Amino acid sequence: MGRFQYLDRRTQIDSYYPYEESLANYISDFINQYYKIKVKAKFKQSRHSEIFSPKLAKQLHSQYFDEKGNFIDEN
Repeated sequence: MGRFQYLDRRTQIDSYYPYEESLANYISDFINQYYKIKVKAKFKQSRHSEIFSPKLAKQLHSQYFDEKGNFIDEN
């Protein structure tokens, strides 16, 4: 079970519910400021939001997820 069902693994980092708008802004700013990786936050009319970064998505999904999109548990 995840936070949401669909993720564009090529570009998307995360997705947020309307009440998490401040969290989406904070994470976007944090990645930009501390990791110097450009991310783009998209806020929909429904107030749902998503964060995109092809560079970071490639790094995250290749390092922490298998080819089916399942989290790799190192235990």
